[in-house]
Amino acid sequence: MANQTASYVYSPACEMPGCMAVSKPILMFLLDGQTLTNSSRFLAGTITAIVLDEELDTATISVQYSDSLFRVGFIFAFPTEDDPGTVCPPDCNDDCDWLPKVFIVAGTDNTLVQNPIVLQYRVLEVDEILENGTFFLGRSAIQGGLRIRKISVTNDIYDADTDYAFALAANGGAQYNPAVIDDAGNGRVALPTLQDTIIYDVELTLRIESVSYPAYMDAAKGLVVTITGDSA
Repeated sequence: MANQTASYVYSPACEMPGCMAVSKPILMFLLDGQTLTNSSRFLAGTITAIVLDEELDTATISVQYSDSLFRVGFIFAFPTEDDPGTVCPPDCNDDCDWLPKVFIVAGTDNTLVQNPIVLQYRVLEVDEILENGTFFLGRSAIQGGLRIRKISVTNDIYDADTDYAFALAANGGAQYNPAVIDDAGNGRVALPTLQDTIIYDVELTLRIESVSYPAYMDAAKGLVVTITGDSA
């Protein structure tokens, strides 16, 4: 386990992001759903050199990274014309570049607002009946961690007779905010908060269990989870 160096060629050279610079920290996302041993989906690195070739119209960047968190059998490889590789081309370690890949789940309308920090996750669509299940919300993209101040649950179509158990969890394990919601009838339910901190890049999952409602009535429909907090 040691520091390694790899190179990636941008062709034409204009495809290299303008934010790339020597000594700049970058991130490299793993392909095919692979993760490191700490469950992170990306590998941190640093640009050590940039070589421009005007004749070939290419830009070659060299990056240094540590292989200490690689899983057994993982081989680092940038994509080429002949090989899809195992690692995406480098991303600048700036919010506008990497944050959407960590936070936003494809096909959803999740949002993030800062000052205060508000994370909002669309879990069920407006016409979907509340049901038992485990739902992947994505990863926390708040560097340094998010200190929870409030968690609230909103039903698009509510029903006072719908009951369920709610638990927000980290990496499918420790629960931040277990609660029993015995009245989904007011549209929004504010849950008691344990003042926990959601650490950076942790996987967030929501478990819903023990859903019940009268058989002759419709259950609550749609579900949005809103987490409000500040930087830890």
